[in-house]
Amino acid sequence: MKHLLLNPLLAIFLLFVIDNTAFAASIGLVYDYQQPPRSMCDHYEDFDNGFLCALRPSRLDAATRDIFDTDTQINRRSGFGYHAIMFPDKGVKIRGVYIHFGGSFGRPFNPVNNTFQSGTFLREAWDSGFIVIQLAYNNRYAVNSDDECGGDLLIDNCAGKIRREKILGGNSSPIADTPVADSIEHRLTRLVEYLENRGIELPINAISNGQINWPGMFLGGHSQGAGQALYIGKYFGARHVCMLAGIHDVHDNVQASSPELIADWFLDTSSTIPRRKLRAILAEDDPFYNQFVSAYGVLSLVENWHWKSFFAEQYFDEDHNEINTGHGAAIKDPSFRELRLRACFTRQYLWKDNF
Repeated sequence: MKHLLLNPLLAIFLLFVIDNTAFAASIGLVYDYQQPPRSMCDHYEDFDNGFLCALRPSRLDAATRDIFDTDTQINRRSGFGYHAIMFPDKGVKIRGVYIHFGGSFGRPFNPVNNTFQSGTFLREAWDSGFIVIQLAYNNRYAVNSDDECGGDLLIDNCAGKIRREKILGGNSSPIADTPVADSIEHRLTRLVEYLENRGIELPINAISNGQINWPGMFLGGHSQGAGQALYIGKYFGARHVCMLAGIHDVHDNVQASSPELIADWFLDTSSTIPRRKLRAILAEDDPFYNQFVSAYGVLSLVENWHWKSFFAEQYFDEDHNEINTGHGAAIKDPSFRELRLRACFTRQYLWKDNF
């Protein structure tokens, strides 16, 4: 009996078709989406195809912080903030939930100046077929900063422990400060309960038997948030993970069998996420470009399939203000809308040239 030998590109294409067919079948049930009332929001902003809704975490649970602390002005102004949700107009066929994590220091909604800091991304996703939730979480410090893992290379798997504590709360890390009430899981649980108690149904069972249904969700993030999405996808599951201008976590100096150039959790084989579920985009002039590309190599991601880079002489946000570096352009520059939407809300590969 002769063996059938497939052209490698044909084999990849067939896997792509099978994978996406299975995905389409798994989310094929479209529920009856009803746009919720704006009155439930602490602040809202209308746009042409829906509205953005800000919800104050401490109103959903008094034990949850809205800011890191009040000790210094930077602590009062950096990180956390209010949750933000994009609700499209009635009539859009909703087929999933996408959870987004912002980068270090930012806020989904900033009550100081009443702005949705990732508003470009939230608004442009209206026709993606997803309810988009940007969760406020403990992002006061960058994982690679001197305040966290960059300042103590003698903690084994420092970055992995900090990320886990930010997700679950407790005492996974000796240098993190994330009580359970401020953990990503607790915050998301309270948010979903708030919506459900007001008769607002999501297209999936986000909470089942007290557990978050991570495997049923699309996840993504920018910078530090890209790392949170990847960590959750690897250890808790996800339908899909998109990384915007991320990720590379600093290694530790704890003795290993061979020199490490990246955080231990990247190298941990006890839990994995299939690379077909991962997409990433970044600017070629991002200050961290080389580190990010190195991390994609560790994850076995292939350029123009799983990740794609872009470049422009100048970057501008939707108000035509110049963006200082390509790092911010990955989330804010409207010129790269199609690339973002393809990476975050589909499971198609990124081989198209004319984004």
